[in-house]
Amino acid sequence: MPDTFLLIAAVFALVVSDAALIFLGYVLYARRGEEGDKASKEDIHALQLSMATLLQRIARLESELRDLAQKPAEQTAGNPLYELAARLIQRGADADELISVCGLTRGEAELLLNLHGQGRKADS
Repeated sequence: MPDTFLLIAAVFALVVSDAALIFLGYVLYARRGEEGDKASKEDIHALQLSMATLLQRIARLESELRDLAQKPAEQTAGNPLYELAARLIQRGADADELISVCGLTRGEAELLLNLHGQGRKADS
């Protein structure tokens, strides 16, 4: 889960830096006027290349983020202990029972209780 937040923060930082680079390019272009038109165009071209690179990075990070979001579902799918825990929760088991029967950690037990709509029982 911390990896997910780290990727979100990285994507946000890239988007903000991209916007700052574009803004800086236009400010430089406006300040130079016609005499620096050629240099400004080169600066803008360089910024566009940087922007393309950043967009590729963002796309890659978004893909990794989607992969990370799918991993917990993949890890629990087909796991006999989690399936047993889900059945026990449907029968009214609490966190302590899940811990003793399935060998789960308290965090796992509480998460499963929350996922299966029994979050209020996790506090006991």
